[in-house]
Amino acid sequence: MTWTIMAMLACSGGEAPTAEPTPETQKAEADPVQTAAEIANAIDGDPGTADEVLKKHGMTEEAYRALLYDIAEDPAKSAAFVEARGG
Repeated sequence: MTWTIMAMLACSGGEAPTAEPTPETQKAEADPVQTAAEIANAIDGDPGTADEVLKKHGMTEEAYRALLYDIAEDPAKSAAFVEARGG
């Protein structure tokens, strides 16, 4: 499980600009694991849109990395992340 998250961290690239709060940002605050999985799935589907996906969710690359590390450190969150990714 944790390897999946770590692979996402290793594969992310580019720096996303800071975005204004959006409904997606509010959703991320409500369920950060689900939001992280949605971002990961979207980026996996089209890696060239990573910056756009992060911006849409109101996150910077640094914030997303921090969220993934937080998830990786917690076995329950890691399991929820893998489940949300369809695994």
